[in-house]
Amino acid sequence: MAIQDIRSDLLNTLVDVNAISTDTTTTTNSFDTSHYDPGFYFAFEVQAYTDGTYSVSLEESDDDSVFAAIPAAATLGTSPVSLTAVTADGGTLNTIGAFSNKQYVRASIVSTSTTSGATIRTLAVAKGELLPV
Repeated sequence: MAIQDIRSDLLNTLVDVNAISTDTTTTTNSFDTSHYDPGFYFAFEVQAYTDGTYSVSLEESDDDSVFAAIPAAATLGTSPVSLTAVTADGGTLNTIGAFSNKQYVRASIVSTSTTSGATIRTLAVAKGELLPV
């Protein structure tokens, strides 16, 4: 089997940390995809979870100001994804990905049944664009 250096191929970027304690829609900071291949995914770490339901969908934009939902046909995984707290070592983070030809992408988190909430860390994972040398 060939050895691959995925650490150099994939970039993990902390996009946002949101403390959510009410029923609301929270959008993360945007992630600029201009120097990456079109596919990406967001990973979500739910911390300090006490209550609430958190549903995530993805949005895209050409100008980082007007965002629209990424079409279901371009989404990797089921959208929206319901976030859950990972409470054990070796647990898998919640993820959702997409292919987008827009420069900016972000996550939209809808929280319901929330009184004290949770803190949600959003990470973007993308592969650097391959350019000829």
